[in-house]
Amino acid sequence: MLEKKSNFIIILFILGVFVFLFSIYFRNSLILETIEIYANLNISKTTGFDLNDTALTFGNLVPGSSSSRSFVIENNYGFPIKIRINSKGDISRFLSFEKIHRIEQNKSKKIIISVIVSEGEIYKSYSGELVIIMEKSLNF
Repeated sequence: MLEKKSNFIIILFILGVFVFLFSIYFRNSLILETIEIYANLNISKTTGFDLNDTALTFGNLVPGSSSSRSFVIENNYGFPIKIRINSKGDISRFLSFEKIHRIEQNKSKKIIISVIVSEGEIYKSYSGELVIIMEKSLNF
């Protein structure tokens, strides 16, 4: 009987520690906003520009070339934020970017997204989204 009571107390203690750590994690990392930006790349015989300011377009690129686009994220929150960037869609395999950024309170950061087209790629249009997740960040 005493052994069962001891085991029960140990289990309750472990569960309490788990709940405590879980609450700290969510307090330190809270999603503030998620943004999806359309991205497009055309691989063709000629190079051409697309200066669209509402999407992440790289225009026409020939195999063996690369291009970069950039944008600025401002932190208008009263605390530091963490930015996580991911991509989806068939354009993903061409994209190159830093996946995690930290932006201090009232600061901004220039984010650079590059596409690299290897030799031998087929002529085709590739598209997808760049997913930007802004989180409250007390620890990085």
